[in-house]
Amino acid sequence: MGCLTTSNFYARPIIPVLISFMLGITAGSVFCKGKTLTCLIIILCFILILFDIFKKNRPFASPLILFFFLGYFSILVYVNPVLPQNHISRFTDHGKYSIIGIINQKTLKNNRLKLVIDVKSIKKKDSLIQVTGKIGLTITGKIPLINIGDKISFYSKIKSIKNFKNPGGFDYKRFMAFKGIRGTSYSKGEQIVILSEKSEKKFYAMIEKARCNIADLIEKSCLPEQRGILKALVVGKKNEISPFVREAFNNAGTGHVLAISGLHIGIIATGAFVFFSWLLSFIPCFLFNAWIKKGAALLSLIPVIIYGLISGMSPSSQRAVIMVSVFLIAFLFEREHDSINTLSAAALLILIIYPPSLFSISFQLSFTAVFSIIYGISVIRSRKTQDEKFIKKGLIFKFLGKVIAFFLVSTFAVIGTAPLVMFYFNRFSMAGIIANLFVIPLIGFLVVPLGLISVFLYPISIFFASLCITIAGYILKPAMSIIFFFSDLPFAFFKTVTPSFLEICCYYLIGWALFTLIFGTHEAKTKIRKTAVVTLIIMVFIITVDVFYWLNKRFWHDNLKITVIDVGQGSASLLELPDGYTVLIDGGGFSDNKMFDIGARVLAPFLWRKKIRTVDTLILSHPNSDHLNGLLYIAENFNVKTVWSNNEHVKTLGYKCFVQIINSRKINNPVYENMDKSYYINNIEIKILYPPAGFIHRMKKESWRDTNNNSMVIKVVFNSISFLFPGDIEAPAERELVSISRNDLKSTVLIAPHHGSKTSSTDLFVKKVQPEIVIFSAGYRNWFNFPHKSVINRYNALGCRLYNTAKQGAVTICTNGKTFTVYSYADKN
Repeated sequence: MGCLTTSNFYARPIIPVLISFMLGITAGSVFCKGKTLTCLIIILCFILILFDIFKKNRPFASPLILFFFLGYFSILVYVNPVLPQNHISRFTDHGKYSIIGIINQKTLKNNRLKLVIDVKSIKKKDSLIQVTGKIGLTITGKIPLINIGDKISFYSKIKSIKNFKNPGGFDYKRFMAFKGIRGTSYSKGEQIVILSEKSEKKFYAMIEKARCNIADLIEKSCLPEQRGILKALVVGKKNEISPFVREAFNNAGTGHVLAISGLHIGIIATGAFVFFSWLLSFIPCFLFNAWIKKGAALLSLIPVIIYGLISGMSPSSQRAVIMVSVFLIAFLFEREHDSINTLSAAALLILIIYPPSLFSISFQLSFTAVFSIIYGISVIRSRKTQDEKFIKKGLIFKFLGKVIAFFLVSTFAVIGTAPLVMFYFNRFSMAGIIANLFVIPLIGFLVVPLGLISVFLYPISIFFASLCITIAGYILKPAMSIIFFFSDLPFAFFKTVTPSFLEICCYYLIGWALFTLIFGTHEAKTKIRKTAVVTLIIMVFIITVDVFYWLNKRFWHDNLKITVIDVGQGSASLLELPDGYTVLIDGGGFSDNKMFDIGARVLAPFLWRKKIRTVDTLILSHPNSDHLNGLLYIAENFNVKTVWSNNEHVKTLGYKCFVQIINSRKINNPVYENMDKSYYINNIEIKILYPPAGFIHRMKKESWRDTNNNSMVIKVVFNSISFLFPGDIEAPAERELVSISRNDLKSTVLIAPHHGSKTSSTDLFVKKVQPEIVIFSAGYRNWFNFPHKSVINRYNALGCRLYNTAKQGAVTICTNGKTFTVYSYADKN
């Protein structure tokens, strides 16, 4: 009694095997070595299993070890592949080529066409090289009429894929490697030459034609605000959904509805299963042989696969089709259906087909949501069965039971995926549980099925197909009203910091323990009560320690920590003052945030991982895009208390948005001329050294006073250790700054002015600052060749220790005011 045996451990055999396979994939993605040793262990495990079978023993550990190393080996092909000598990755960062390739994937987003190209050859001067491999191509300007399978030619650089090297940052390089993409290129649409059009197979051509026909039908049959959503739901084209609508769905906790996933495929399967069960019940042969459920399950595969094809068979759709298909096929083979074991089988099959799915957000969210629903409902049903004699019966109570069951499904899905949503999207929707009660029936059980019915009706009658789409549009209208209602509620959602892996594990274990103790049957409570209680006590202790750890790290420290963040070609620095006061100086950014939002994709995740939700002072040195645009997201989505700037107005969209955000959120923004030039905050002195008073009025007479030379220069002093942030000042401003500041420029650490441009860091300025540490904040292989070689030589001549975010990533300096330590991202990785 109570001991672990092979029989009870493998009561649900797929689950331990799946866990071993997942752990193997995770380990392989981290260590990336040992293919030969892994193969030997796999062979040994096979021999041990065969030996156990021959001896009629039940193998226990060997299957788990086998699947662990199978998972380990399977991911090595993606993270550490053996690439041929003519692979495209060997030709990155070597100038421009004339590139010929075939379009593999195509996505239109923000007026940019993103393609995945199977490169066939590259040409430089007169040298033609046959190559293999994929690159990502972004096309701007006039979008050419090209399709998947077309052979095209274009002239461009092939850039290697780089990550922003910040602690805990998103591993974009690995993400692209999992897709087989090893380089990126950019081209104008006008420069794309179509060499040959696709010779598509009839089946795929028919599917694509059907998708286009339904998309055109939606365009003609619906109101403008409904078209984008219907196209996303029916044919998987999400590029026409406006950012405003997408944000409303996310705020209301219904964002998952827009992505075709397990929810949509599951609803189609459920509806088809009910319909075919009813239809087959009229056929005596199926009725007498108890084949109704099996036949219905088999027939339901048809609409499931068709919907997957029509929706574009994106990776998330493929996984959903496989998951639902496994559930349907399980009806053919299992006398007693075990949903959790079937779910595990579906997950294992998907991971065997494509191991990197484990790291996919959609995979994690879909399977976590379904598992939470299945497990939660099964426990509640067990309790209900035990207490059934106390439950009143009747139509009203049955109806209430259905409503409660649907509410529980929504609740379990939201609660089960909450930590993952917080980890990836840093938000939690309070309104999601209630909003989904209305939205899922309307969209999932009415709009989506009507869209699929229109696909079947289109070849027979365009009129009736259009009628289905029109009705779907009418149903979508109240659904959208509900979404906007919940989205506009004051506490509909809130932004969260990023939970750690430890915190996520504690959340699930505490949830399991509480759920078991509260809702488990009396019999189950007796058996596992001690385990649940012990688990709860241990997890609460760990969480308590974790809370005190972060409180100490965020608020109960008396050190100054400054991190120069890797934002590519730009500048951004985070100052963590004693007692948790935070200052953000600049935010990096590209000229167009639609292309890539540094604030949303780099800065915000960096802050959230540090458990920072409040920026006490946000400083904009000057309004150039590579310092400003990253701050837009921070100002709008964080609790920013005060903004410092020099108040220089420029006619750019970024600066206009910045001012609008400050005004709409009523952020304190003192006038530069009226500001004190020295502030003491928690034993730290922050000085504003530049620009001088009245600089804006002098700009007309003194032409050198441009946005760079008007940069705010900030000096941060903590006892004997000091830091200088000079923005993008150049030689004329450096001369004026030296004359104004006299001996106040000397600093321990200098963030190199203007990213190390040769027009800055003059001899006079450098000798006045006399830094021990110089940090260049610049992009990898940037167009401007920052930092310039002459500037590097100048600092080297003074014996300065040099750091460059382009090479070493984020640089952090921690000081107690007397001594300091410096480490970079590269030092810890």
